[in-house]
Amino acid sequence: MWGPLDRSPWFAALHGRGAGLKAMIRLPMLPREALDAGLAEMAERWQADGGDVNFIRTFGRLPETLKRFVAFYSPLVRRGLVEHRTKELVRLRLAQLNRCHY
Repeated sequence: MWGPLDRSPWFAALHGRGAGLKAMIRLPMLPREALDAGLAEMAERWQADGGDVNFIRTFGRLPETLKRFVAFYSPLVRRGLVEHRTKELVRLRLAQLNRCHY
């Protein structure tokens, strides 16, 4: 019904079919005031561009790691042969197929 992902242990656990497996834990978002100065500035720019800052607020507990990830990931998302809009539609569809509600 779901495809190849429905056979993975984490998928089974999330949908109540895992033998002794537990669902993933949710991380609460940091308040914006708790972000370090670099991440607060990143969040302001991101929001000014119409972005959702919840990613920054969720992973802001590891500010240096998040900054390195964004430096690596942003060019992959914003540049390339496939337009940004198409990449975003693919991400949304994958999230839907995996029942990711965010």
